[in-house]
Amino acid sequence: QKVGMRNAQDAISMIQTAEGAMDEMTNITQRMKDLATQAANGTNSDKDIAAMDAEFKELGKELGNIRDNTTFGGTALLKKDGKFEKEKVTFQIGASIDEKLELDASGKVQGVNTAISTAAAASLTATGAAAQITAMDSMLEKIGEARSAFGANINRLEHTVNNLSN
Repeated sequence: QKVGMRNAQDAISMIQTAEGAMDEMTNITQRMKDLATQAANGTNSDKDIAAMDAEFKELGKELGNIRDNTTFGGTALLKKDGKFEKEKVTFQIGASIDEKLELDASGKVQGVNTAISTAAAASLTATGAAAQITAMDSMLEKIGEARSAFGANINRLEHTVNNLSN
């Protein structure tokens, strides 16, 4: 029972690490959407658009950096072939073989990764900014779906820990 509780606590920590990275991705993507919205306004000079584009590109790179460098115990979590990107993850949370939690967020994480790759290659232009608003909305939705999967499983594991400690 103690090992099961420790496993559940380790699982919570791992999932919280991934969810925390997704939280920061949400903040960055929201800023990228703000820049795209600003760039879509017809009052900007070419110099203004260039400055917004430079920030937009740096933020896109940072999304990739977070994806590629989010690890738990030295194991990559979100990047291609990372723990949560590749397949379902099974957490053994009790002494019997049936006491396990399976988290399969791979499709959701893959969707986020595809959106990040697209955003990292994008540019802000006066004529293309509206498309980036839509792209950032889509990425926010994908990140939200992944965060929901992580959050729901954190809650389940916390209930498991509480139950095991009673």
